[in-house]
Amino acid sequence: MNTTKIRDTLVFLLHKFLERPVIAKEQAAERPEYPYLAYKFITSGNEREGMGEIEYFPEGREVIRKKVQVQHCLSFSAYGKTEAETRELAEKAKKYLLFIGYQELSEKEIIPLRATEIQNRSVLETEEYEVRYGFDFFIRSTQIREKPAQPMEHFTIRRKA
Repeated sequence: MNTTKIRDTLVFLLHKFLERPVIAKEQAAERPEYPYLAYKFITSGNEREGMGEIEYFPEGREVIRKKVQVQHCLSFSAYGKTEAETRELAEKAKKYLLFIGYQELSEKEIIPLRATEIQNRSVLETEEYEVRYGFDFFIRSTQIREKPAQPMEHFTIRRKA
């Protein structure tokens, strides 16, 4: 599963559950009304060690397919006008990702691994123009990689006597 599909799935499911806008962080577009949730991929596609499962298709299909477990980290931040509504939105999002929506995410091949504690991410502590609370969320997904197989024309098998 590629990053775009992961993003689209997470945004759709979180928006449906939270009933609040879910947007990408650090974009130039106009922001929605408070409160809302923003996300950003921190790491994307870190392969776990190992070769994965390799499948060969000798029946005329010259392709080698490799399944690889890939880990991603996303940063979620809730934005709001008050501390109460912002923290509540962050808690609700985390609860969905780790517990309520676990089965639904798993069925879509996104496996929740863990999340960090919810932290205060407000920029200015003195002037409360915007309150931010957030957490980092780690998931695992499967990517399938394919490459052309190099057919062997001739080969020799030697036996030791």
